[in-house]
Amino acid sequence: MFQKKFTSFVLSFVIIFVLCSFVFTVVRAEEPEELWRFETDARVISSPGLDGNGIYVGNNGEKVFGLNHDGNEKWTVEVNGYVRTQPLLQEDTLYVATNRGFLYSLNKENGNINWKKEIERNTVLGNPRIKNDTIYIGSDYSVVALTPEGERLWTYDVGNVNYIPVSFALSEDKIFVGTVTGFVEIIDTNEGQLIDSFEVTLGESLERPLIDEDGTIYISSDNGNIYSLTENGEINWKYETGRRINLTRPVFDDDDNIYVGYDNMLFVINRDGTKRWSYELEEGSFITAGITTTVEGLIFLGSDAGNLHALDNDGELLWTYQTEREINSTPEVYNNVVYFGNNEGAIFALRY
Repeated sequence: MFQKKFTSFVLSFVIIFVLCSFVFTVVRAEEPEELWRFETDARVISSPGLDGNGIYVGNNGEKVFGLNHDGNEKWTVEVNGYVRTQPLLQEDTLYVATNRGFLYSLNKENGNINWKKEIERNTVLGNPRIKNDTIYIGSDYSVVALTPEGERLWTYDVGNVNYIPVSFALSEDKIFVGTVTGFVEIIDTNEGQLIDSFEVTLGESLERPLIDEDGTIYISSDNGNIYSLTENGEINWKYETGRRINLTRPVFDDDDNIYVGYDNMLFVINRDGTKRWSYELEEGSFITAGITTTVEGLIFLGSDAGNLHALDNDGELLWTYQTEREINSTPEVYNNVVYFGNNEGAIFALRY
């Protein structure tokens, strides 16, 4: 009698476990819901800027769009140059950079232009950043600091094309810039003066630095290497991916893992330089947009095949969403909705 009851209990437990596993799998693998798509007149390479009042994104048609969260247009403004970087939101103001060297300050609610400044003529500008009420922006040849009203505070001129200050890391009082000659430059944020310069590697172009709260610098090279450095230039570790192109900027998640994309591979590295896991895209496809991680443990990345990939934090593919055109726009997340653009000129909102 006891054995019969025990056998019945075990069978019931197995059935419940299988059913729960099935439900869990179905939920995790479910396709996202497309809430809306907004069509523009040119490629959307810019990553969206988001807040509770709307979505703000530029395109290669020399326009910036302000949208409501339901996808309806609030305003459109024309600017001088392609907008390929992410707009910076600061209270009621939007700062937008173009590939012709202009930085705009826009009214976030109606798109009116507060001011327009030429940072450097006919040169690509990176994402504007703000710290301690100062705006910092990089170009191909310089790093510039401005007040929120557009007054130039200082310019750090690198003097030659061996530098890549478009993308830099920003701490409380320092700016870290990688160069094509394998050096890292450290600039004082207050005066724009060079503090230090150290060689990391010979013959490698260093790009897209990232700095954590402990002052550790993480930087990638075009030879497929990821470096962890102290602020004094000492190498903590070097991780070799074996890949060389389509480099994305390293990002952190809430568990202190480091994510970086090379070619068709996403690498996830522990803070001690050991590999946690990697994810490979479909054959012939490349990662063409930055990596986005969420507090729920999700990872989003875009590809040249037009697919948005969603992974869990163990590297398992949850779903892909096909947009049919290359995705260069880094996905951004707000309230369980992921926003991004593609090279067909569309802006997408997917609920996941």
